[in-house]
Amino acid sequence: PAEARRFINDGKLVMILGVEASEVLDCGRTGDTPHCTEAQIDQRLDELYGLGVRSLFPVHKFDNALGGTAYDDGATGLLVNVGNKWATGEWWQPVPCEPGAEADNSPTNLSGEQELIYAVLGVGVAPLLGGDLPAYPPGPLCNPRGLTDLGIHTIEAMAARGMIVETDHLSVKARKEAL
Repeated sequence: PAEARRFINDGKLVMILGVEASEVLDCGRTGDTPHCTEAQIDQRLDELYGLGVRSLFPVHKFDNALGGTAYDDGATGLLVNVGNKWATGEWWQPVPCEPGAEADNSPTNLSGEQELIYAVLGVGVAPLLGGDLPAYPPGPLCNPRGLTDLGIHTIEAMAARGMIVETDHLSVKARKEAL
């Protein structure tokens, strides 16, 4: 931070290298089975740190082995939810939020959108989707997935290295746990 402040005070632009990916540190998941371990997370954080990376999003667009996402809505949400299904084997599974609580974005209903999905992604996506598309209740909706034990480990390991933990895409529950 002191080095950055020196450059900023000289009127120069400071950039911080960061990573923003849905399966960051190769920590995707299939169902509840993570694709990474604490040792792999530590090794990958060391590698990134050695490359100059100082900022990382533990969760981006998909639920992963570290925690839950904040969801997207609209057309983006529709496509990202298909991506979540492809990456994890599951559709997003929102639940009604507690009354008065902060809410995640409410995902777009996919039920009845087969023709649109096939038009955008191709008919070959049908086996991936596996049957009925989800229909969600009216919002506000929340992602019930918070941080996993691996997510907590990642945030603590980042903090120990002095890295910035980006919370923008974390579900409300995961963000509260991270903070």
